[in-house]
Amino acid sequence: MDKKGQFFLIAAIVISLIVITLGTVYITKVSPKAPETRIYDLSEEIKMESNQVIDNGVFYSSSLSPQETENRINQLIANYSQTNPDTDLVIVYGNKNRYCIVNYTTEESGKISMGGSSSTQQTGRQRAACSAPSSSGNVSVVIGNATYVFDLKEGQNFYVALKKTIKREQIVAAK
Repeated sequence: MDKKGQFFLIAAIVISLIVITLGTVYITKVSPKAPETRIYDLSEEIKMESNQVIDNGVFYSSSLSPQETENRINQLIANYSQTNPDTDLVIVYGNKNRYCIVNYTTEESGKISMGGSSSTQQTGRQRAACSAPSSSGNVSVVIGNATYVFDLKEGQNFYVALKKTIKREQIVAAK
């Protein structure tokens, strides 16, 4: 048997496999990490911490007035708004007799251009309103082009809606 021929045949196969693998074009798509998971996590975190503030106010109602609980919730929401300036926050809290809506939005206040580079300036605004709910016991909030209806039940209620715009795409999370 001719071992020399087998060696050259195997060498030719190995060399052709190497050439084919080097010549293969790989097409890959690079996509950014999904930012919507961060916005859903943020809405869960805000809801959890605010519920702790409300529970604290309910458990220690003799030492905390409803106004103090409301101030703590507003402080918590203001902190989240400052740490996430690119996210619009809409918070609905209260009970069947009285509810409050706190809205933190960011708006473009102008552009600064110098030497070919530019920067967009954004300013934040806070609006808050408290009132008695309608006869249906529902609160409707319009965020972007969508309307969210929150049902006010007995006891303390807390709802969070977040809107974030990334590259002309709006992501809304409501809990």
